[in-house]
Amino acid sequence: LKEVSASQGLMLESLSPALLAPSAPHDAATCPDKAPAARLAALAAAGAAGVPFTSGVLVGIGESRRERLESLIAIRRAHETYGHVQEVIIQNFR
Repeated sequence: LKEVSASQGLMLESLSPALLAPSAPHDAATCPDKAPAARLAALAAAGAAGVPFTSGVLVGIGESRRERLESLIAIRRAHETYGHVQEVIIQNFR
């Protein structure tokens, strides 16, 4: 992978379970790839494989301030475990 890509990325976006509700932005029925557990697993798998990674959160998608912080802390924990997060993007939803 190093020969073709310097790093990979996947936005965590949010750990908010409310975003998975029907008609919510990450409706679990129509957006299964937005499930926080799946995104955290991908972040961990990249770390375990030693792949440099970019991740981040969306602000203003319907999450609470606490959920924003929890999402950022989850990214920090992955980095503390694997040392692979090179960049954290904080992106406005709108």
